[in-house]
Amino acid sequence: MDVSPLVRSMRNVTNSYKHLFFRAILKGVELQPDGFLSYEKLFAWMLEEAWWPAFHYRLSLGKTDKVVALLEQSIKNADELRLRPDEVPKLVAEIPFDLKAQKATGILRYVPQRLILPWFEDKVKGTNREDALVRRFSIEEFATKKPLYKVLDDGIQIHPDWQHFILEWHDVFRGWSDANWLAFLESRNPHALGLFAKIKPAFQRSTLVIQRRIWAEASTRKPFHCIYTGTKIVPAFFAVDHFLPHAFVGHDRFWNLTPVDPGLNLAKRDSVPAEEFIGRLAEQHAQLHKIAPLLSKGAQSDLRRTSDEYAVDLGADETKLSDSAYMKSSYWESFPILYGIAGRMGFPLDWCPNS
Repeated sequence: MDVSPLVRSMRNVTNSYKHLFFRAILKGVELQPDGFLSYEKLFAWMLEEAWWPAFHYRLSLGKTDKVVALLEQSIKNADELRLRPDEVPKLVAEIPFDLKAQKATGILRYVPQRLILPWFEDKVKGTNREDALVRRFSIEEFATKKPLYKVLDDGIQIHPDWQHFILEWHDVFRGWSDANWLAFLESRNPHALGLFAKIKPAFQRSTLVIQRRIWAEASTRKPFHCIYTGTKIVPAFFAVDHFLPHAFVGHDRFWNLTPVDPGLNLAKRDSVPAEEFIGRLAEQHAQLHKIAPLLSKGAQSDLRRTSDEYAVDLGADETKLSDSAYMKSSYWESFPILYGIAGRMGFPLDWCPNS
């Protein structure tokens, strides 16, 4: 199969629609053995694909993106930003939309034709009738040109050869789509963190077993207290909280983790703590490194493996991680910048236990 027209179709993409349409096709090819994908299903899958970066991770798809505007109609409260992967299709299914209007003037007006235009660009370029001609040629030359699909009134029909090709190399196509989607999101979110982890559902989140083990053992050697409430950490009963929410940072770096009461962790959700807690977080980590020699060899080894995370992300000297004043300075040099980015992305700021 000649993949060059498909590659050309993703060059100079100005909005999210081509990316979302192709990612919906990748999903549909696996689910529909006959290769017919209705516009209704494609549209729903596009919304599902957009949900994670746009709402769970609060990334921008562009100021005029109609996909985001449509999804915003479905958000009733902040809890819906924390949906599980299997819950998103249910929410999307409840979004009222006029499929006829989406095809006539909305998201589906151009994208079915524009994605396969490179297969026919020698015939349609400069004609002022590109979309109509692409639809026509996709049907008339379906057997000879072998475009990715032909454009029908109620959906698209994937070419059988492409159906087989995509299924055989699905991981490769998905990886290529991820790379293009990532590049697009980077262009719209130049200051966002951990973008690669934010293009898909976060259903493979780390269980933080090692990080939890470090804090649990440390709390048996020295009393540690929740930085938010001041309550003593009970080794057998605590949660590991992402100080800056995981939906923002997209990682489990140790410098951003802190032991808290399990109920408090649920209440905090994706909020960013008030700045007064930054110093307490830094002090807690300094105290942890100060008692490191008292930990078991296994815990010491696990903690040492996190030291480069402080160095790379916070610019901290690995030999000074037990120095409280130095750690507070390192945290304060980095966190105000991250707070500014989080605020611009829409994450709630200034969270306190009683807020």
